Amino acid sequence: MAEDNAKRAMADAARLAEELRHEQEHAGQIERLRRALESQVTSPLSHMFSKNGSLKAGSDKHKIILNQHNYKTTEQKITKS
Repeated sequence: MAEDNAKRAMADAARLAEELRHEQEHAGQIERLRRALESQVTSPLSHMFSKNGSLKAGSDKHKIILNQHNYKTTEQKITKS
C-alpha cells in the first residue's frame, strides 16, 4: 500500500513537472510575441516622432532666419532715416 502511494506521488510529481514545463514554454512564446508586437508598434511611432521633431527643428530654424532678416531690414531702415 505504501509502495502504491509512493508510485502515485511520483507519477503526480512527474505530471506536474511536465505541466509546469509546458506553461513555461507557453509563457516564453507569449513574451516573444509581445516583444515582436511592441517593436512593430514602437518602431513606426518613434520614426514618426523623430521625423516630426526634425520638421519642427527645421521650422524653428526657418523662423530664426526670418527674424534675423527682419531685424537686418529694420536696422537698415533705421540707419537710412
